[in-house]
Amino acid sequence: MKNNFWNYVLGILFILGGIVLIFKPNFSFQSLVYYVGVVLLITGIFRVIMSIVRHESFLLPGNYFLGGALNALFGIILMINKEAAVNLIPTILGLWLIISGVSGLALVINGKRVTKQINSRYLIENILKLVLGIIIMTTPIITVIFVGWVLGIILILVGIAIIYNAYTSKNVYKVKIK
Repeated sequence: MKNNFWNYVLGILFILGGIVLIFKPNFSFQSLVYYVGVVLLITGIFRVIMSIVRHESFLLPGNYFLGGALNALFGIILMINKEAAVNLIPTILGLWLIISGVSGLALVINGKRVTKQINSRYLIENILKLVLGIIIMTTPIITVIFVGWVLGIILILVGIAIIYNAYTSKNVYKVKIK
């Protein structure tokens, strides 16, 4: 529990944010964009710090670091330039999901070479991220119309995945090589 405390907190924040976005669609796009920016920035900083402080616990710490840095960068962009971000949110969200999916698939592929601990759950999760990112990038009008719901669902799913991973293992990315 001690090692995963922040994962539980992060998962709960994602789920609460997702619920708010789904049931309070009257938020203006700018408020929504700012909120997503804050969540991405916090998540990114957390991932960067964890990849530095506990790099020996990760199969690919650079992969985790890069994902965190990209989250933080997208978060800052969303917070600083809200008006432009409203117009670019489908592109930013699509890129974020594609990069996250590809990064996760790289972890799965490289992890399978080293150990059998990484299972199909990670493969499915990252393929879904990649497919959803491609759909959002190719049909941005869907995202613009349903942006609150899409982000709410994404935040809830990511929150559930974070909590589930924290609950089912001491450290999801820790791999013991014999």
